[in-house]
Amino acid sequence: MVMVSGVGGVAEAVTKTDTATMKATSFEDGLMSPFSVCTTQSPNYARVETAFGTKATKFFWTQSGYDGTRMDRGAEACSDLKVYKEGWYGLKLLLPSSGYPRDKTTIVGQIFDSGGCSSWAGILIVQNNELWLEHRGACVTSTTRTRLDSDIPRDTWLPIRIHYVISKANAGRIEVWYRGAPKATPTYRATGINFASWGQYTSSDELAKVADNQIGLKFGMYCADYANYTAGETRVLYYDNIAQLAGNPSNAFDLVNPN
Repeated sequence: MVMVSGVGGVAEAVTKTDTATMKATSFEDGLMSPFSVCTTQSPNYARVETAFGTKATKFFWTQSGYDGTRMDRGAEACSDLKVYKEGWYGLKLLLPSSGYPRDKTTIVGQIFDSGGCSSWAGILIVQNNELWLEHRGACVTSTTRTRLDSDIPRDTWLPIRIHYVISKANAGRIEVWYRGAPKATPTYRATGINFASWGQYTSSDELAKVADNQIGLKFGMYCADYANYTAGETRVLYYDNIAQLAGNPSNAFDLVNPN
């Protein structure tokens, strides 16, 4: 725990956690660590700035730099946290009224599996100012899709918590709490999911601890609608209070509380 000067010079308590089982920060020290930019290239960027009354990470993307590659379709951050069975994810997301368009599609958070086909098992996606959750048991186009918000408020911090369990034996789970939903009544819950295609499993139904065979987490923006890019367009998103947790301790819901 460290003390830093907050908004208006008021001292704030800031917790930065960097362990094998949890990565978290509120960015109030001006640094992204224990997270780092993992998918982008100039002129796109992610950096900590003061915005909307707090230190937060700003993600910027522009179509003018797009060269047709995956690296130029956005700006994303991740950590070296490795999850083999169960985990939690907390974040706050903000769409600025003057910086993010209302007619585009952007993936804003990923539960990403490095095994199998090396792609996402679950995503948060903004489409036409609606917020959706998608998850899939294999690397195919068929997914389960649920709308979390039909009209995302702008210039407002949106707290999100996610709990997930990976399984090849129809014991997978995804739960989402959006904008302060109480623990007992998540905004969305799905159980009995089969994630069999997401890597090598042990006899105890968890991912084997071998190279490139784990779940990781991303935040930022992947502008997936590259067929719908507009010449010269830009997109801006902000994130704050990121927490990534491997495991399921009794206080996990509070540990990843983005508020």
